[in-house]
Amino acid sequence: MPDRIPCVVPFCGRTRKGSPPSEWICADHWRGVPWKNKLVLARARRRRDRAAWDLAWTWCKRWAIERAAGISR
Repeated sequence: MPDRIPCVVPFCGRTRKGSPPSEWICADHWRGVPWKNKLVLARARRRRDRAAWDLAWTWCKRWAIERAAGISR
């Protein structure tokens, strides 16, 4: 299914329909991201600061992947 976008966490298996975002984190893994990282991401989105948003998104992805793998606390 080429029109489906997979979760960024390896071996998750969850997908969503749509094309605007090229990456996304499913709800199960989004819960594992600390609220402070989510706050920074939301602030960058509100300010429309693309550089800050890219950095915050990278942090959120890293936390989601590490939490799913059991690496981080």
